[in-house]
Amino acid sequence: MFEYNVKSKQNESNKNKKIKSSIFLFSDFYSYLYTRKRKGKN
Repeated sequence: MFEYNVKSKQNESNKNKKIKSSIFLFSDFYSYLYTRKRKGKN
């Protein structure tokens, strides 16, 4: 039972890491597009 709890906690932390990294990538990509648009206008 204890081992199962540890494994499930590890899985949860991995999911959170993946979600955080994907959100970071998305925001990075969005800011990149935003700066490109502004440069295009200038």
